[in-house]
Amino acid sequence: MNQIENNKNWDYFEENFDNDKYEEKGIAELGRMYLKNNTYINRYIRRYELDKEIVPIPISALGITAFSSFRHSITPEYGSDTALGSEKFYKKYFDHCINFLRKIEDRKPLYEGVKKSDAELALAHLEEEERLLNQSPLFYNEVRYESERPIIEKIKEVVLYYPIWVNETQIEKGKTTKQVESKFLVQAFESVSKYKFIMELLVSNDFLQPNTYIWKDEENSNKGTIISLLKTLHLQGYYKKKLQNKEIQNIALNTFKVKISYSSVRDHKPNPKAKDFFFIPIASTIK
Repeated sequence: MNQIENNKNWDYFEENFDNDKYEEKGIAELGRMYLKNNTYINRYIRRYELDKEIVPIPISALGITAFSSFRHSITPEYGSDTALGSEKFYKKYFDHCINFLRKIEDRKPLYEGVKKSDAELALAHLEEEERLLNQSPLFYNEVRYESERPIIEKIKEVVLYYPIWVNETQIEKGKTTKQVESKFLVQAFESVSKYKFIMELLVSNDFLQPNTYIWKDEENSNKGTIISLLKTLHLQGYYKKKLQNKEIQNIALNTFKVKISYSSVRDHKPNPKAKDFFFIPIASTIK
């Protein structure tokens, strides 16, 4: 086994999937316990030595990230029909989460209006998953061994594809003439591999935070840059279809966590001299 990652605060860590919380509340959560000299580090359990109140251990991952790590530890074989990233794998997690959302809808009083449709519940689930992914940087940033990095990257790929799977198998299959709006950038892309390529490219060019893909600079002057980026990706051939102004507004908020007004998107004029995204290649040149 390769040498443990250099970190003065710990020698090793163990992760625990909270199965009770998953089964009883529908929440996938991965907690992390650190060890130093083969002993759990007490400061992660209690605030003070005599403090009777136990402090929860750090949460390393939530949502589909936590579930993916848990399932891989049980069924690591990629060839299995229930293994990480398989159709049954995605369906198992989706059905479990949706059942809890549907129970909440069923408990709503009649005066609150019409209950959400299956497609609306799926969209609400995707919004929650996006929020949970942004709370899981510890899982991706801190590894025990260098040999574990490939599986972390595999899990990341599976997690990034999940919104596409939900959109294609649970939302679009039930639509009629009305086309579902893209609320997340990954939904607009033709392939998850090209989405991941672009997002990592934007990270390396200092536009996005690593792993969470949150926009680094939320200043008003950069809102036009986000609009230009989303339109450039269409011109370079990465989308299934051209984004509408409302979709650009949604994606800016849900993917990059930047609030942009509809009028800003509608009235945006590209700067022909701008070279912010000269590094983005044409989609057809990317495998």
